[in-house]
Amino acid sequence: MQAVIRAIPDMMKRERKPIKRIFIVGCGRSGTTLLQGILSAHPGITSFPETMVFTQSMYGFRWAQYGPVFGLHHLPVVWAGKFLMALGFASPMVRKRLPRFFEIIGKPEEMKRFERLPLRLRSVLRAFIEYLDDNAGEVGWIEKTPNNVFCLDLIEKYVPDPKIIHIVRDGKATVASIADAAERYNNWGQKFPQERMKRLQWITALRNRSVARTYKYIDRPNHLLVRYEDLTNSPENEIRRITDFLGVEYSDAMKEFDASSYIADHEEWKKNMGHSIEKKESKFTTLFSDEEQRFVEKRLKHFS
Repeated sequence: MQAVIRAIPDMMKRERKPIKRIFIVGCGRSGTTLLQGILSAHPGITSFPETMVFTQSMYGFRWAQYGPVFGLHHLPVVWAGKFLMALGFASPMVRKRLPRFFEIIGKPEEMKRFERLPLRLRSVLRAFIEYLDDNAGEVGWIEKTPNNVFCLDLIEKYVPDPKIIHIVRDGKATVASIADAAERYNNWGQKFPQERMKRLQWITALRNRSVARTYKYIDRPNHLLVRYEDLTNSPENEIRRITDFLGVEYSDAMKEFDASSYIADHEEWKKNMGHSIEKKESKFTTLFSDEEQRFVEKRLKHFS
């Protein structure tokens, strides 16, 4: 075991070609998959289905997402989790997530490189980044897990030279899109309470906390803010701004894409995604009653 532990830093020191390590983050239903499709159309960039490896390595993740609405009685658990992370321990949940990820991409044999690793953040996350590096395109790779917006400290600490793109959508449109998905798809619905107003409270809290995390980081040079409305209204201008940030060549092919390669079978809510950049209209006024609209508007936070 000690030999394995010593080997991890050595592996990370190997000489490698320069790699663009790109993370797309933001609140779910804000356009992260659209942005992933655009960048994945670049011939030198490899993309993966949502890995959730960083989120599942993190103690207290649901508290980070929902805060007080998740329940104050969980506070001791939150502090215990922060203490364990400060000591460098990864959550045991990552041991369940890694096999699931490799199963989704059809490479279960890749779990061999993780089976003997200690449950330490440095060991697990650096070994995972090494896997992504080994399977990157000529230019680099994309890791698109929207909830990584809550894991930015881990990414900054354990990923060499990350490029992080945040996408933000109008708050009312985002809440309506999440609520619609929660009603139509079980994978979304089980994340939230069944009682409708409580569900809207949780969804609004998730949107607010996601965007607050974005605004904590966007002044850093390796972070870029993209607005969904700008991307869909002026695609070429926004794509050029993104490629300039990444240091890669712009291509008109990036306005046409095929998302099927990184959409997992269980992600049925993504199956209707097209092959071009189209703005999805907000369902806020059609999905919610007047009372529900006022409930959400009162709780939405505004950022600038």
